[in-house]
Amino acid sequence: MYHVTAYSNEGKKLVDQPIEAQNDHEAKEKGFAILKEKEAEGFAYRILHDSGRLVDFTSQKGKSAKSQVTE
Repeated sequence: MYHVTAYSNEGKKLVDQPIEAQNDHEAKEKGFAILKEKEAEGFAYRILHDSGRLVDFTSQKGKSAKSQVTE
């Protein structure tokens, strides 16, 4: 079992949803689909395994740094 959470720039929780998946890859795919469905793709998010292991994440600072590098 996995979980996806996304936050607005102000720190408001936009998505907080469990994900049923057999492995990390499937959890990422389903997590990204949920973010897209909830229109939260551009926000900070994390995908966690129920054990607490971080599967994937991005932060607002990380996004800012990435956008500066690609410009």
